[in-house]
Amino acid sequence: MQVDIQEPTAARAVPRAHAPPAGPVTIFLPTLRGGGTERVMVTLANQLARRSVELELLLLSGEGVFFDELDPDVAVHLLDVRPSYSSVLGIRGYWRYLRRSKPRLVVISGHSAFLVGFLVSLWVPHKIIVVVHNTVSRERRLSSLIAKFLYRFAHRIVAVSHGVAKDLSAYSCIELERIQVIYNAVDLTRIDRALQAPPAHPWLEDPAVPVVVSVGRLIPQKRVDLLLRAIARVRAKRPVRLIQLGDGPLRHELEALAQELGIAEDVCFAGFVKNPYAYLRDASVFALASDFEGFAVVVIEALACGCPVVSTSCPSGPDEILEGGRWGTLVPTGDVEALASALDQTLTAPPPRRHARGRAEDFSAEGYARRYLELIDAHR
Repeated sequence: MQVDIQEPTAARAVPRAHAPPAGPVTIFLPTLRGGGTERVMVTLANQLARRSVELELLLLSGEGVFFDELDPDVAVHLLDVRPSYSSVLGIRGYWRYLRRSKPRLVVISGHSAFLVGFLVSLWVPHKIIVVVHNTVSRERRLSSLIAKFLYRFAHRIVAVSHGVAKDLSAYSCIELERIQVIYNAVDLTRIDRALQAPPAHPWLEDPAVPVVVSVGRLIPQKRVDLLLRAIARVRAKRPVRLIQLGDGPLRHELEALAQELGIAEDVCFAGFVKNPYAYLRDASVFALASDFEGFAVVVIEALACGCPVVSTSCPSGPDEILEGGRWGTLVPTGDVEALASALDQTLTAPPPRRHARGRAEDFSAEGYARRYLELIDAHR
């Protein structure tokens, strides 16, 4: 991996099975902060680079934790601006980047990055593929407005699930035929390497008390409050513990709720961890309580680790990943009793772990990269 905040690196001539696009392919996103979207885009960058695509990763800022997961052949360039809607300050840097690197096309993930790309495209035309990772009608007002009025100007729109595609089409009045669905993927090889790590937490070495693991930012969308209330109900019947991975603005509020519910001694807010797979490998069950998701790649990651899944049937990803409950248990959103009951039943009679892994293999990074290569080749 090479990081450059000034001049792009010179182009590399790399042979491949078919002619490469003229100029590099750029993947543009705000940061590499710890999150499912960032991890998926790192997977995409690595997979394309391994297939000899001349690739550059452009970021608004150098914030993030996934830099060491990038392959050495992925060049990284920073616009060095704050990754928020003040990121329009990155317009000049993005314009200069386009003039120097002359990318064949730019794959953009993130509303703020797309806003920069769109504004520059008004006077420096270039091909943009926007990747939509969430249910935009449920997002913050400014984010949803960017999607509603500006995404139609992208050359191509990719949605990470059919639910996201339908929501975007209805909300933004974009013809569904213009939106291509490419499911997110997981790098099973990287996960398998991470699974060789020792136990990540003492609770996971105690067979006497089952452990529920959840992964996600501590924000309202994820409904960790609902999960805590469900854990309190299960704990009233049997011993159980919860490890919550991820951080966010609601941390103190959720810690206070755990105290209020009388379960604080059996709840661990572990913050962001680089290797969630060591937790998922040893967990009794993985739980997702979100009100909405774009895809919820963490569900696939849990399946890849052989961990049974209980998830809300929220728009849009979990139902598609779990095929209506074939590969895990789905419960209505906002229903604490249903969530508690599903957790209790899964702890009592867990499905075979090999069952979960089989579904994860349907979302291999190889197939994911192939779909994007076809998309890129269509824009030679």
